[in-house]
Amino acid sequence: MKPDDQNGPGEVDDPLNDPFVERYVPNGTPLTPHEAEILHILQEECAEVIQDASKLLRFGKENRPDTGITNTQHLSIEMGEVLCAMQLAIDAGLISPVTLDQGKWQKRERLKHYMQTNSEKTPTVMDWAVERWNAEVAARPLQNVNRRPLDDTWRQVIRHFGGDDRALCGPTHDELVNP
Repeated sequence: MKPDDQNGPGEVDDPLNDPFVERYVPNGTPLTPHEAEILHILQEECAEVIQDASKLLRFGKENRPDTGITNTQHLSIEMGEVLCAMQLAIDAGLISPVTLDQGKWQKRERLKHYMQTNSEKTPTVMDWAVERWNAEVAARPLQNVNRRPLDDTWRQVIRHFGGDDRALCGPTHDELVNP
């Protein structure tokens, strides 16, 4: 940029103040100070996971001389703190647990294509359906009005992917209510 005294007619000193450029104006609801603080905490914890994952990659699983606990324990602690920050974000309505779960399973599906190594057992859609059945149905009382439709729905998903819902989840809601 030219100094002020060298600008020609119509030249602007600061491109951000150019009156001829249309600017994007955010129209979303501003965050509250509490919501912003939760996101700062989440950022900090994610950065600490990155740091501990790097140390595990560089130095292996053994004890760290500065703390006496293993690098895997350090990483586990930090990941637990990320989960805590995520729960704070869920409680504040910043993220949706349903969308979070969808993102987790979408990532697993993408990783099947892109990962260059294989574990002994890669989770499947069937694993996800059984996990959701356990989370949404198993602990509900039999008299809960939502238990039967949820049980039917998740069992249908399990059968759709070739699973044996009785072997994976046990007796159906109706079989438990009317033995």
